[in-house]
Amino acid sequence: MLNVVTLDEAGKILQNLVKPVKRTELITMGKAVGRVLAADLCSQADVPSFDRAMVDGLAVRGADTFGASDTLPAMLSLAGTIKMGETPDFRLNPGECALVPTGGALPTGADAMVMIEYTENLGGKLWLVQRPVSPGDHIVKRGDDFAAGQVVLPASRQIRAADIGTLAALAANQILVFEQPRVAIISTGNELLPVGEPIVPGCIHDVNSPALSVLVRQAGALPILYGIVADQPDELAGVLTKAASECDLVLVSGGSSVGEKDYLAAAIAAQGKSDLLFHGIAVKPGKPTIAGLAGDRIILGLPGHPLAAWFMTFWLALPLLDALQGKMPTEPETLTAVISCRIPSNLGRESIIPVKLIPSAESGKQWQAEPVFTKSGLITALSQSDGCIRISRELEGIEAGSQVTVYRFH
Repeated sequence: MLNVVTLDEAGKILQNLVKPVKRTELITMGKAVGRVLAADLCSQADVPSFDRAMVDGLAVRGADTFGASDTLPAMLSLAGTIKMGETPDFRLNPGECALVPTGGALPTGADAMVMIEYTENLGGKLWLVQRPVSPGDHIVKRGDDFAAGQVVLPASRQIRAADIGTLAALAANQILVFEQPRVAIISTGNELLPVGEPIVPGCIHDVNSPALSVLVRQAGALPILYGIVADQPDELAGVLTKAASECDLVLVSGGSSVGEKDYLAAAIAAQGKSDLLFHGIAVKPGKPTIAGLAGDRIILGLPGHPLAAWFMTFWLALPLLDALQGKMPTEPETLTAVISCRIPSNLGRESIIPVKLIPSAESGKQWQAEPVFTKSGLITALSQSDGCIRISRELEGIEAGSQVTVYRFH
């Protein structure tokens, strides 16, 4: 019999053992989204490096415009015109102004911009200003974005698409990041065939390797496929040894149940300095899930049934990948819905049920969650569902119309 733990207990056991990947590498800005900074990213110079106009118009000294109006405009003399990309070679004295386009550099002495629609040229160098401005109006001052030496993005921050403009402003084309965790993915079973091979009677295609690879890659890690391993204890132990030496986490699907050809527990024990962390989780689907150590590498043995393997990866492996990247575990997106029908459950064992979300027909009402009932050996339930619900092991089911928390897959 399996000595089971709860799903939450299993997660805590694994989280207490995982250590962030400290290996680093330099990458280019174009590959930075999703990666985690290994060092503070500091500005090497003031950005912007000069005072810039935010509008088309006249660069002025704010004091020269105080009290200006349509009936009593300020009269200024044009000291010069500045084009985009040019550095002004003159200074603005009291009573003077300069024509500057949006984004152009302000001359020394200017401290504000007047929008062109509030000005009038009387011919030659004489301009009227019909609105007052205060120092700082409509300009970006040198260093307003960030000053030289300022930490702009701190170490351990995951780079987002919204950060790329900041990286470009810093001219940070070479960025030091932590290496992506390497995750070994192993499928076991004499009945499995690679996806590219034609099916033969008695065999099935390996669903878990490609399905779990995508989950791993979406979590910011690097899946390393070790192929299909036959039901041979020595062969499985050898592949585990190799995978644990080359990767930061090992995922094995199949071979975790208590049965004649389920060799994973023995293969973990054969790793030398190994330890069996748990064997069995009080959850459906996913009860045979096993975890052990090969040195300081976690080996997570998943059920062979695709739905169970996917769920256990979603709830156990993805938080480990966050921790390996030095991030706080990312909670799945959730929403509240009303369950469409009664769902029975076994007392003492948590149930995970895939559900499809259906908008309520009544305006202003919340979502309805419709269970996608299936066997754990069938993978199509995932493509038919939008998320899942978890029914507590302390309940014998939930009634139709009950409010539930739906954990979104995307």
